[in-house]
Amino acid sequence: RALRSSEQGVSSFTSKMQAAGTRMRSVGRSMTVGLTLPLVGLGVLAARELQAAQQAMGQTRGVIESMGIAGQVTADQIADLASEMHEISGLDDEGLQTMLNTLLTFRNVVPIIEDAGEAAHNMAAFFGGDMQTAAVQVGRALNNPLRGLAALTRKGVEFTESQRVAVEQMMAFGNVAGAQQIILQE
Repeated sequence: RALRSSEQGVSSFTSKMQAAGTRMRSVGRSMTVGLTLPLVGLGVLAARELQAAQQAMGQTRGVIESMGIAGQVTADQIADLASEMHEISGLDDEGLQTMLNTLLTFRNVVPIIEDAGEAAHNMAAFFGGDMQTAAVQVGRALNNPLRGLAALTRKGVEFTESQRVAVEQMMAFGNVAGAQQIILQE
């Protein structure tokens, strides 16, 4: 009788352990689906983000080198500016950095890249366009304020007669920075 009771105890224990093992496998599968797969997905997403950031940084370095403006601005400064703009707007920082890269191709814009970037961002938001198109329009306007004034007016930006006259006079005296500030005010 003791032996039979012992065998029944072992059998009961074995059944309970097998049931526990089955439940553990089920929990393990659930963890794989519920935890491991999302973590793998996050890893893939992070790798893509890193690749995009590296690509944007490479483009920035390339623009700076090809334009010969290394003494005026660094790739890190542009990346930091894009990150700051991202924090404010929530827009993709690599997209913002690409927009800033476009602005860097306009020589007269380099000294005022922060203001130009803000103006391009605001113009894209206000007129519903994309940042690249806005960057080209703002870059052209600031690179040559006389022609830029006319182009922005056609786009819908309004300037007063006194602003137009002031831009013309500033450009006649070579005051590009002053003319740019009038455009940036709008």
